[in-house]
Amino acid sequence: MTRPPVAPGRLRLVVTADDFGISPGVSRGIGEAMEEGIVTATAVMLNFPEVEDHLPLLPLTADGRPVELAVHLNLTTGPPVAPFQTVARLLDRHGEFLPLGRFLKRWIRRGIPVGQVEREWRAQIERGLELGLVFSALNSHRHVHMLPGLLALTHRLAGDYGIGAVRHSHVPPGPHPGAPLHLRAGLALCTLLSPRIPNGSPAILRNGRLLPLPDPSSGEGIVADRLERALRDLAPGLHEIMCHPGVPDDLLELRDSYGKGRERELAALTSDAVRAAVERTGAHLTGYRTSALDRAR
Repeated sequence: MTRPPVAPGRLRLVVTADDFGISPGVSRGIGEAMEEGIVTATAVMLNFPEVEDHLPLLPLTADGRPVELAVHLNLTTGPPVAPFQTVARLLDRHGEFLPLGRFLKRWIRRGIPVGQVEREWRAQIERGLELGLVFSALNSHRHVHMLPGLLALTHRLAGDYGIGAVRHSHVPPGPHPGAPLHLRAGLALCTLLSPRIPNGSPAILRNGRLLPLPDPSSGEGIVADRLERALRDLAPGLHEIMCHPGVPDDLLELRDSYGKGRERELAALTSDAVRAAVERTGAHLTGYRTSALDRAR
């Protein structure tokens, strides 16, 4: 049976590929998902020294600018941007960020100073600006910006740097159903502890719901069907789909536990089946910058 489309203009979707810059294969896959698939934005990890080398992999808009970008604020993998001694409580003995489980243990024991988080996140944003990037949103690796105090900080940083949107993770999604239990538990804790009422300026956009891409291991047809059903359940407004396309490589294996699933996500996001499923709902693929401009008119 053919399902009726969603009323025109009712549903707007930002489709964000997280983790640009974590490895060459991931950055290359994200570029492909934006050029050939439904991805409309990417979130850049600015603490990795080689991220500048990945920027040519970003597609350009019609006016020659990079596509819509978010800052993927990071506290749980890789080195800091700020001087080590100024953010020491965020680091392990090797000068790297703590993995999520250890970070949350230290957070629960009140061992993560918000002032050091602010220093590091400002350094990450400013590195992106120095590279000539323009950002339309803030979000974070592992959703740590949703923790109490850090969500308010994220809104404040958005206001300070003129960044128009902040991702809100209202439902503990997990990036994919195959995630290790400790990772899913950490993500759930970050989002469950987050304030229910956003702290920040009403001038800053936020998504209504955050949806993960359905489990890509089930095949493109099933992904398309599940995504279509999820979109039809959304209330009118602006929502975000979070995804993690990429091509696994040796560097990714050192930095992240999610590997092969990224290839399957890339295949789904660039498939005709998934594109057709989105089109059947009448959803409009957009970005936070475009949505902010529309709201200002």
